[in-house]
Amino acid sequence: MSTAAVLGVGPGLGAALARRFARGEFDVALMARSEASLASVELEVTSLGRRARSILVDAGDNASVAAAFERAKAELAHPKCSSTTPVRFGKAVSSTPHQKNSSGVCASIARAPF
Repeated sequence: MSTAAVLGVGPGLGAALARRFARGEFDVALMARSEASLASVELEVTSLGRRARSILVDAGDNASVAAAFERAKAELAHPKCSSTTPVRFGKAVSSTPHQKNSSGVCASIARAPF
C-alpha cells in the first residue's frame, strides 16, 4: 500500500488533496496544527476505504515536521507522495506537482509567487 502525506490540512485545498490521494488508493497522513481541521477529513478518507492518521504539526518548525513524517512512516508507511498547502504573509503559495525530492518521494514543491 502507498502512503501520501498532506501538510497543512484545512477545510479547503488540504482536504481536497487528501480526498484525491484516497481516491487514488493512497493511505493518507493528515498533518495540521489544529485537531479541528483533521477530524472531519480523517473521517472522509476512511469512508473512502483508506487508512488515515491525523498528526498535529507546526509547519514552521523543522523538528515538528520531521517528527510528523516519522510518525506517518511508523503508523502507515513511508510517504511516497507529499503535498503542502502553505500560506506566506496571507498570500497563497503556488505549487508545482509531481517533482521528486532527493529520496525519490513525489512532492509538490512550494514556490512563492514573488
